[in-house]
Amino acid sequence: MARSKHKRKVSGKKHKIYQDRSRRLASLLVWHGVGHPGDDDDYVGGIRWPRHLLSAQDVDRITRWALATPNRWWCRATVMCVADDGTSYQEAAESETLQACVANEVSHWRMGLMEDAKARCNPRHIIAEKFETGVIA
Repeated sequence: MARSKHKRKVSGKKHKIYQDRSRRLASLLVWHGVGHPGDDDDYVGGIRWPRHLLSAQDVDRITRWALATPNRWWCRATVMCVADDGTSYQEAAESETLQACVANEVSHWRMGLMEDAKARCNPRHIIAEKFETGVIA
C-alpha cells in the first residue's frame, strides 16, 4: 500500500497522545559527554538507551524530536579531580529546568552547571569533566 505524500490532519487529542508517547520514549535516552580542562565544549560522548527496548533508528527519530521540541530537562555536571597527594575526588552539580526549553538553551544552562562544579574544586586538580542530560517525562 502506497503512502500519501500529504500530511493527515491530527486532532488535538491525538496530537497530545503522540506528544506524551514521544516524551516518554525520550526520557529513556541519556545524552552524555566527557571533556578535558581547557576544551571549549568539545566533549566526546553519545547517547545511552535501553537496547532491548529501542533500536538505533528509534533513537535517531526520538533524538530529532527531543532537540526540536521544547521539553523539561535534567542535567548532571561532574568534575573529576586528583589532589596533590594522589587522592581522587569528584564535584557534581545537578539541576532540572522548571519550564520547557529547547536544546540550544539547555546547552548554555549545562555549561553554567559545569562552571558551578568547577568552582567547588581546585582548578589545578581538574583532570576531566563529564555531563549527562535527559528529558523529564
